[in-house]
Amino acid sequence: MRSATVTIWPILIEGLVPSIPNVGKDIASWLPFDNATYFLGDSQGIPFAWNDDVAVLVLLVWAAATFAAGLLIARLRDTN
Repeated sequence: MRSATVTIWPILIEGLVPSIPNVGKDIASWLPFDNATYFLGDSQGIPFAWNDDVAVLVLLVWAAATFAAGLLIARLRDTN
């Protein structure tokens, strides 16, 4: 299940979000893999309001939030 989520997120979710009318490209500029791609030098037509250094920070915030959620879930699982 976890590996399927990692595979589906960048291909399906981040691929379809920019096609949402009116707000898709704004939402896409906050997604983790789009920011990683922007940092590596390709904006993919998404209007980013920041430079590539901030894109790395957005990616790191996503990674830290995911790590914290994993720690919390593991702790709750282990205490019950």
